[in-house]
Amino acid sequence: MKNVIIRISRNIIFLILLVAIIDILFGVIFNFIMYNSPDGRYFKSIHTLETSTADILIMGSSKAETNFNPHVFEKTLGLSVWNSGRGGQSIPFFRCVQEATLKRYIPKIVILNLGAYRLENELDKNRYMFLKPFYWSHPEIRPILERKSNNEKYLMFSSLYRYNSVFYYLFRSFVIHGIDGDVKMKGMKPRIGSIKLDTSLNYKHKIERDEKTLKEETILELEILLKKFNEAGVQLYVVISPDFQPGDKTPSIDVYNKLSEKYNFKIINLMNDNDFIYKPELFKDAAHLNLEGANILSNKVAKKIKSMLHN
Repeated sequence: MKNVIIRISRNIIFLILLVAIIDILFGVIFNFIMYNSPDGRYFKSIHTLETSTADILIMGSSKAETNFNPHVFEKTLGLSVWNSGRGGQSIPFFRCVQEATLKRYIPKIVILNLGAYRLENELDKNRYMFLKPFYWSHPEIRPILERKSNNEKYLMFSSLYRYNSVFYYLFRSFVIHGIDGDVKMKGMKPRIGSIKLDTSLNYKHKIERDEKTLKEETILELEILLKKFNEAGVQLYVVISPDFQPGDKTPSIDVYNKLSEKYNFKIINLMNDNDFIYKPELFKDAAHLNLEGANILSNKVAKKIKSMLHN
């Protein structure tokens, strides 16, 4: 019986060691692949978190990523620009970008695109977890990643866990170049094409949405973001991009206006700008501009910022 127990114990120890070795090798291999991506989601993430020193940092979700052309801003303002926007993300992702950026340097200007309904949405604690592979190399973002669950700090010891959702995005950049935006676009992911309207439908009306209650947790997280930029001496501009159809003033925008005085940032509200609404040739879909529209928007925002800086 004693020999059986010893043999079982040895087998268990061997199995644990084998799993540990596989886990470590898995992490080494995928970390190497990630840091050698020719472009794509992780190429952009690495530059955003670790190497960008652009004078102007663009932040936000898909509207920031598709609507703001760094080259247009550079031409108008004479400053270097990097677009860190990532589709489908929210304030926790913006906070990760902020923490990693301020640890390395202080941008002169940050352009933050915020949706007109941002503060009416819950904080999504899953979408920004694609940053899990950076958990150990970036201690400044660990507290944000750990919010997903009480077990995150323990699960992160496993490479299999940190990389378990990155396979598709990690490998597709080697197969389809530029799928997440050409490297030359400096983080922008332009959308090509335009809205095809059904002439039998009436598009001449405002977007009507049910008014939702503002989420206190979301507001508090935004305040942390705004306060940190203000304390760092960053000149912050919050932009509300236009949709194809105009929208009503929202409770979120009311909060932005109040916070702008508290945290000393400027708001550029283009939600109902007549240069964009009801112009299908400028939109890829109802919420995102195509490249032509993005260039017009970028030029307009850049000129407004230049005027504000001059004043």
